[in-house]
Amino acid sequence: MMHDILLSRYPNVKQVIQIMNRIKHAHPDVQKEWLRRLEWTLQTNFGVNNMNLSVFTG
Repeated sequence: MMHDILLSRYPNVKQVIQIMNRIKHAHPDVQKEWLRRLEWTLQTNFGVNNMNLSVFTG
């Protein structure tokens, strides 16, 4: 149920799940590159603090 709600409200979640499934079965070098990109994304400040985040909370 929650899975269906997420996919209907946030279609990009479906894309993320599809990418994760492809990475899970990918060559170890590909997995390593995706982890590097994820680490960079998580460490990068995109100025989210200045955005209106009410769409995520309610």
